[in-house]
Amino acid sequence: MNCIRGTVLLVSFAIFSILSRTVYADIDPTVEANCPVTLGPPAANQEWHDLFMFGGDVLSVQLLVEGWWHGMGPESNYRNKLWWFSKGYKGLTDPVPFLTVTGRRLDADDDPAYVESVSKVVESVKSAMDGTGNWSMLALIEFPSAGCWEITGDYGGQVLVFVVLVGEHEHIEASDT
Repeated sequence: MNCIRGTVLLVSFAIFSILSRTVYADIDPTVEANCPVTLGPPAANQEWHDLFMFGGDVLSVQLLVEGWWHGMGPESNYRNKLWWFSKGYKGLTDPVPFLTVTGRRLDADDDPAYVESVSKVVESVKSAMDGTGNWSMLALIEFPSAGCWEITGDYGGQVLVFVVLVGEHEHIEASDT
């Protein structure tokens, strides 16, 4: 019985995933189709249903499962924060972490992404949830335009690269189609 219930749930999730989608108002569909976004595992396997940790113990970042950038829109250069983590990072002894974050557009020539600041956060959201006592590093990033963007983080020589789709988007649920 559990096997049948699991199969029904999996098929239901697959149908819902096909019917629900994100629509980008300011991105050419060809760019969207060819952007190699970093996707997370299915939301059912996540502690926070729309977020996942990408990377490993030495360097990781919190991303959205769907691979799109959730920013403040074009009037604010799609501004948002990235939460970075590194096992062993201690904000008390390293208040300004040696984390470098850069961004470059993959689908067109453009100015690089602007990173305003990298700072420590006293206790990370993840730490508060799992009780590990890990610190996080916070970077504010802005993109000059919509498109396919590669973001690189470098913390003490450990490099982590991922790709996001930046733009005005609307999530269409199955009931809206």
